[in-house]
Amino acid sequence: MSSAKLFPIRTCIACKRKAPSRELVRVRSGLLADPPQPTMGRGASFCSSPECWSRALNPKLLSYVFRRPVTPPQVALIQHYLENSSR
Repeated sequence: MSSAKLFPIRTCIACKRKAPSRELVRVRSGLLADPPQPTMGRGASFCSSPECWSRALNPKLLSYVFRRPVTPPQVALIQHYLENSSR
């Protein structure tokens, strides 16, 4: 048996690539990027590549994933947070 810690597998909402949750960025339906510890609530995971960010930060796609309306200003807030936290 391996002593490596197992992580849940998640799917990028933009490119549909499956990866361990620690490799993906997660945004929860409260419209804030998640801290490293898990939180409750509906969330969306996506790769950290710029191509996936541009596709994943689409208000229509996020509204579909979160099952609630997402406005362009909310998307801009998420994008601003993610850009500043990745530095």
